[in-house]
Amino acid sequence: MTIEQIVLLVAVLFFIVLVAAGWYGWRTAQSASRMPYYLMRRERILAGWRVIIFGLVFGLAGLAILIFGRRAAYTLFPPTPSLTPTLTPSLTPTITLTPTTTLTPTITPTLSATLTATVSPTPAFPSEIPLLSLVTPNPDAAFGQIQFAYEVSYPPAGTQEAFDSPAGTIYGMFEYNFIDPGVDWTAIWYRQGEIICVESFPWDGATGGWGYTECTPQAWEAGEHEVRMFIGGTWKVTSRFTVVRGEPSPTPSGAPAP
Repeated sequence: MTIEQIVLLVAVLFFIVLVAAGWYGWRTAQSASRMPYYLMRRERILAGWRVIIFGLVFGLAGLAILIFGRRAAYTLFPPTPSLTPTLTPSLTPTITLTPTTTLTPTITPTLSATLTATVSPTPAFPSEIPLLSLVTPNPDAAFGQIQFAYEVSYPPAGTQEAFDSPAGTIYGMFEYNFIDPGVDWTAIWYRQGEIICVESFPWDGATGGWGYTECTPQAWEAGEHEVRMFIGGTWKVTSRFTVVRGEPSPTPSGAPAP
C-alpha cells in the first residue's frame, strides 16, 4: 500500500469510530428516560455523553490525519527518487589471429573518412535565465525521472511517452529529495533543441515528496521534446517524450489564412 492509501485508511477508521460512538452514546442517553430513579438517569445520561465526546475526539483526530497525515509521513519517511542511471559501455574483446602465411601488401589502403567519437555533454544552464535566490543548493538534492500525462496525480497515473495531437497543458511529474526551501529550481521544455516553456522559481515545497512542472505552448508541434531540470545552475535530470501529430501553428496576425 502507498502512503496516501494508508493515511486514508486510518482516517476512515477514525470516522467509523466517531459514527459508532455517537450512535451508541445517543442510544445510551435516550435509555435514561426509562430509569425509575433520578441518580440512575443522570449517570446513564453522563455515560452516553462521555461516549459521544470520545467519538468526537476520534473524529477530530481522523480529520487531522486526513489533512496533515501525508505531509507528516513524507517528513518521517522521505521517498528516494529514481536517479538517471549512468550506462557503462561494454568492451568488445579483440580476437588475435595467428597468420600462417605472411603476404607482402602491394597497395597501401587509405581511409576515406576520419571517425570522431560523439560525446554527450552535461546540459548547461542557459545564461539568459536569471538566478535570484541566495540559498546555496544542497549537493545531494535530486529529481527522479519525469513522467508525462494530461493530469497531475500522485503517484502518476495515465503517463505516456508519446502524445497524438495533444492540446492544452502537458504535466511532468517527478519525485524529489533534499531540496531546501528558497533554492532556485528550473524546468526548461525543449522541442528539438528550441525552448518552448520555462519555469524558474524559488522552491516553496517540502524537502522530499512529489512535484510537477507544466507546459502550455501556443501549439504542440510534432517532434521530439525533452525537459531539463536544474537546481541552481546545476543540471539534475533530463526526460523525453514524443508528439506524433501536432496542432497546426497559429496563423500570424495579418497573414491570409490558407
